[in-house]
Amino acid sequence: MEPQIKVWVEEGGRTVFGDQEVRVLEAIAARGTLADVAASLGMSYRGLWGKLKEMEAKLGTKLVQSTVGGSGGGRTELTEVAQRLVALYSSFRGAVGAFAQQEFEPCSEFLDTRCTDAGVTLRTPERATAAASEGAWGSSPTSIPEVLA
Repeated sequence: MEPQIKVWVEEGGRTVFGDQEVRVLEAIAARGTLADVAASLGMSYRGLWGKLKEMEAKLGTKLVQSTVGGSGGGRTELTEVAQRLVALYSSFRGAVGAFAQQEFEPCSEFLDTRCTDAGVTLRTPERATAAASEGAWGSSPTSIPEVLA
């Protein structure tokens, strides 16, 4: 068993940046053209362009620099700010994932060995959902504001 987590950054209760945005920026860095990026992400060119503009508006900074085609074709690259943002967020995401794995290890060992040996009934997804809705574990995800400040 492995814990799975979702991480994003909020400001004023609205999502500003997260895993989806990093995937977009990483794809741009790897592929270099918005048409290739859109195809690789299963998006339309227009949808990708809109997503980029939305990201730039939320973050208040330019994330990509495009050059018009020519004999070699056009190219889109990440700005220095975007490169730094991807690196910082990826480091943060990795640290959160490592912490979650570390903290889950005792639970995983218990579930793998002692529960079976002791005849303990594990929570089914239905029971876990019911417990969460009753407030046993809290009902909303934790946000991590200003992680990139």
